[in-house]
Amino acid sequence: MTILEFFGRTTIGTGKRIKTEREIQQKDEEEYYKIVDECADERKNFEIPNDADEHASYVLKKIFGNAEDVVCIFTDKLNGVVFNDKDLIEEAVNFLGRTQARLKIAYSDLDLTKGDVLSGDFLRNILNDTSIKGEVEIWNASKVQFSIKRHFCLNDGFEFRVENEHERAVANFGDKKRGQKLFFSFFEIIEMSKRVL
Repeated sequence: MTILEFFGRTTIGTGKRIKTEREIQQKDEEEYYKIVDECADERKNFEIPNDADEHASYVLKKIFGNAEDVVCIFTDKLNGVVFNDKDLIEEAVNFLGRTQARLKIAYSDLDLTKGDVLSGDFLRNILNDTSIKGEVEIWNASKVQFSIKRHFCLNDGFEFRVENEHERAVANFGDKKRGQKLFFSFFEIIEMSKRVL
């Protein structure tokens, strides 16, 4: 038993239990997800830090869940750690189970081929699901020049997660003005890109 484990069990002489570092982290995680749920459910204009991969997956799941007809993703590649989350894939499949649903993905990695993009778990699971009625579009944006390297995901309600090159990743479910700017940026990107699917 380490000293931290010992002190995590009791405070000497008081008999009172104090929390271990793991319990504190778990409580922080629970609180984080509670904040994301509240902001997503109420479409709050509140900036949520979103750096951890599992947090990114959770926010993307909420973006798919709140979407009416369109989800747009601009990324260098579909990062397996974030996009291969089974709950996220399930939410994307549910979204695409609607006839009018459209998922638009633009990727910027110069080294990716169409085969690389389609072979990842995220797209493979989505495209092979027989319940899909919506449309999936994939755009190669590797030739597009950007002044700021940025990745983002947003839906037609302008709820988004954005990650800039030199800033923390953030999510916001109520900043419509910034969400609209990202939405227009996405369509500018695909206008200069090559559709591969």
